[in-house]
Amino acid sequence: MIGLTPKQMKLFEFIRAEIEATGVAPSLEQMAFATGCQTRGGVGVKLIALESKGYIRRTRYAHRSIEVLRPRTVELNPEIHRLTMQYAVEHSMPLEAATNELLRGALDASQ
Repeated sequence: MIGLTPKQMKLFEFIRAEIEATGVAPSLEQMAFATGCQTRGGVGVKLIALESKGYIRRTRYAHRSIEVLRPRTVELNPEIHRLTMQYAVEHSMPLEAATNELLRGALDASQ
């Protein structure tokens, strides 16, 4: 599975949560506000990345037509998630790679 950048992960998590809560994908304006993007175009670039990496599917020319393809399978403790996100940002790596690296290190330390 191809990893996401922290900003892509934040957008993906927001979309997933909104669809789960309301049954409808959020608007570009809602996504921009929730993720701190300055423009809808910035959100569009992230949506293209999420789609190309197989996390979402969009129907062209249809309003709010985002389908989540890869729901989260593991719920992390919020503090662990925050620390993992911080590690990913500090090391300029995708969240998935940071999670794998931290888990690998923890497993190696326990042996």
